[in-house]
Amino acid sequence: MKNSSLSLAVLSTILCISPSYASGITNGNFTAGLSSWSSYGDVGIKGSYAGGPVNGSVNQAIVTNASSNPSPDTNGNFNVSGKSSIDIATLENDLGLTPGTLTPSDAIFGAVNGSALTQSFTANSGDNLNFSWKFLTNDTTQVDPNNFPGLQDADDAVAILTNGNSQKLFTLADTSSALLGPSNDGSGYLRDTPFESFNYTLPTTGTYSLQFVVVNQGNSALTSAVLLDSVQTSSSAVPEPANWLAVALAVGGGLVLKHQRKPNK
Repeated sequence: MKNSSLSLAVLSTILCISPSYASGITNGNFTAGLSSWSSYGDVGIKGSYAGGPVNGSVNQAIVTNASSNPSPDTNGNFNVSGKSSIDIATLENDLGLTPGTLTPSDAIFGAVNGSALTQSFTANSGDNLNFSWKFLTNDTTQVDPNNFPGLQDADDAVAILTNGNSQKLFTLADTSSALLGPSNDGSGYLRDTPFESFNYTLPTTGTYSLQFVVVNQGNSALTSAVLLDSVQTSSSAVPEPANWLAVALAVGGGLVLKHQRKPNK
């Protein structure tokens, strides 16, 4: 019995030191509304809308840069929460971003206001972050009135991923995006993209902040939005070969010792 107990103890120790896998995104299909998410400005939940939800989900999140007032600005008609988008300085401060982060380098007037949906999560190096998104807009590319070539203020939707001192900003789409076409999905927006998939391999184990932001660039006259669904992390991690070998040796050694014991006379 002592040898068997020893083998079980070794096995138990090995299993305890095996890698613990991260919790990842919570409520990424929005079945519980915006639970586990933090919202800033105009953020809401849609069910069947604009061709979504996708991937078998029942809900999708929507983030807009709309005003809460339908008059005189028609963009208020596209508000989903009753809350207005937030002025850009306040939004960048609330999100912990360096001032100017949400203004593209080629902008003339720059970011005016916007809204955001955020969540912090833990993940392992090599895990994948995945989500589905769709950009909708009533805006056109806002060309500088003095006609300076190549300079513009285009409303955009971005995803920002922060881990410690490392930060990456991904532009999903803007109002000059080649993906945009006339909308025929009943959303009420003039133009939109198809649903697209985002995939990114996380480089580091630790805690991440994920921020989805929709920004009015140049002016706030017209509304843009992004639909989000199936936000998740996925991992193919398995116990390392060295751990499997240790398990085999521990169990095998216990069996060998058991067979070597002589029967009691």
